[in-house]
Amino acid sequence: MAEVNAERPPAQRTCPRLVVVWNSSDDPVVPEAGGVVTFDGRLSVDEMHAYVTLRMVGHRGPGSTSLARHLVTEFAGSDAMLAEELMSLSHDDLLNLPQSLSRIAPPTGGGVLSVAAGAVDGLGDSVQDWLTSRSAGSESVKARERLDSRYWRACVRALLPWLEERRRPVIEILRSSLEDYLYPSGGKWRKVLPWRPNETLTVEIDDLEFNDVVAMSRHANDPFVPLDAIAQQALEACRSSKRVRDALAHMRPPASVDVQNVIRLLDILLPCGG
Repeated sequence: MAEVNAERPPAQRTCPRLVVVWNSSDDPVVPEAGGVVTFDGRLSVDEMHAYVTLRMVGHRGPGSTSLARHLVTEFAGSDAMLAEELMSLSHDDLLNLPQSLSRIAPPTGGGVLSVAAGAVDGLGDSVQDWLTSRSAGSESVKARERLDSRYWRACVRALLPWLEERRRPVIEILRSSLEDYLYPSGGKWRKVLPWRPNETLTVEIDDLEFNDVVAMSRHANDPFVPLDAIAQQALEACRSSKRVRDALAHMRPPASVDVQNVIRLLDILLPCGG
């Protein structure tokens, strides 16, 4: 190895290398020429997803969600060392990304202390974007948009299926009030189409969305006034779920306080996930 290292240019001696020693006696097919395999420390999107998934096995959260894992995957980008730093953050810090990147990035900018050489200059690197977004340069708005997209993608992957799994159990808690309210229309919600106010869409109780329940609660004859404590929690969970889903539907990252609230409310209401 000393001979191999001595033959390399000085600038490359600090780069990680994989040296494969091949013995011709082990293989009857002699290759025409040797090859060089290099690894610059970057991971592809699929590799980072697999890496973080394996490293965070058994570590769900916040609550019953997998949001922490998806936030780490998105904000780590291609840097495994940055992924390790992010995994050390608390759930509250992860929910407050990208602001909590200040725990990783140096205050004067210019890179990340733990990031491998060259990774800081990678396209879309979250820490570089965070440093840029805090500057007065022309690129700060675009950097912030890229950070928002990372947060949004993590929430879409983790929260949308999680919310959908809990929608039916929440509707079931409110079923008796819904059946009473919708009795005149045959137990179906006649939903006015916002773009065609003279037309309605008929929706079965089982197919009601969180925003449908919230819309009913705003009517003059609110069907959810005389609810017990559990049903009131279900109604509040619908309101919180609507805020998060509305943000995601418009490709905006939901506010961290809204994410915290919806996870807390649904985990209390449905401790076993429904």
